[in-house]
Amino acid sequence: KLREGFEVTWKHRFDPTLEPDAYYSAMSDYYSMGRSAFLQERQNTPEEETESAYTLAVEYVQDRTNGLARSTPQQDGLFTAIGVDINAYALTWAVVNATNDMSACIMDYGVHPGEGHVLWDEESGRDLATTIHTQLLTLCRQLVKRFPATDRMVIDGNYQTDTVYRAVQAPNLSLPCTVVPGRGIASQRYGPPRLQRLVTKRGEQCHAIKGPRGLSLVFNSHHWHKALQTGFLADPFTPGSVSSFGQPGERHRILAEHVCRDVLIEIDTAGGKEVHKWRQGPGKNDIADAVVMALVGAAIEGASVHAEHATEKKVAKTAGVIRIKRGRHRAIG
Repeated sequence: KLREGFEVTWKHRFDPTLEPDAYYSAMSDYYSMGRSAFLQERQNTPEEETESAYTLAVEYVQDRTNGLARSTPQQDGLFTAIGVDINAYALTWAVVNATNDMSACIMDYGVHPGEGHVLWDEESGRDLATTIHTQLLTLCRQLVKRFPATDRMVIDGNYQTDTVYRAVQAPNLSLPCTVVPGRGIASQRYGPPRLQRLVTKRGEQCHAIKGPRGLSLVFNSHHWHKALQTGFLADPFTPGSVSSFGQPGERHRILAEHVCRDVLIEIDTAGGKEVHKWRQGPGKNDIADAVVMALVGAAIEGASVHAEHATEKKVAKTAGVIRIKRGRHRAIG
């Protein structure tokens, strides 16, 4: 079915000992070279040059580390949130610790059930919805056990929506933190709901709303993907920054590739609303989606670079530590 209607003019551009046919070779080139280079070098039809809003290189992002040990929060981090992205092949998760002015440190991230273990496929005989429901409950318990200070867990509600809502409301879930489905909406369509009385909480470009299915966390996905990418351009531990655990040179290559997969081309502010135009690159961005949901989880709790959204409600919990001036940062042990 994939080969139907597909024509290859350069039939010898593949190694038959490594690749089954020229179609496979073409797709392999596309994903390894990227869309722009593939069209120029293999198709001889270069794309029209379009400047991106900012430059973000994979090599730069993978080395944007903060020196903290894995799973260690920053000294004045007030909010810990977990994001879980859902696909048929895996559950991808990320844990973020953030200050009230949204200095975000990625404490850890990973894939469940793990590399080499496929969550579901047609040959397995398992039901997709049942499998995701079971594995999601298992993952939630494991993550909260590892990160007991978690304030909020945001589960991808754009995929297998009914399954996610059932899992979140399962009576045997009983986690000490708030668990809520997250629904990302493009900047063109994001806005406050018509029925304001349904909104239970507000944050920067996000709001919690109680609907027929239960509680949902709705957010501007374009805004928060931009916040993730530009956060890596800021110095670690500064307002709005995003950094990964570890030392420079630590392997965060896959994370960086997922973060850089999509490119912001243009921001249109006509009409008083910020509308983004993105170019989607080939490959996956699951880890980036998980980090975005974790950032939104921290934002709805009160983390923000903007004073009108930030909160100091957890000052007592952290023995009065609240950031007014920034000095040297260290991990709390």
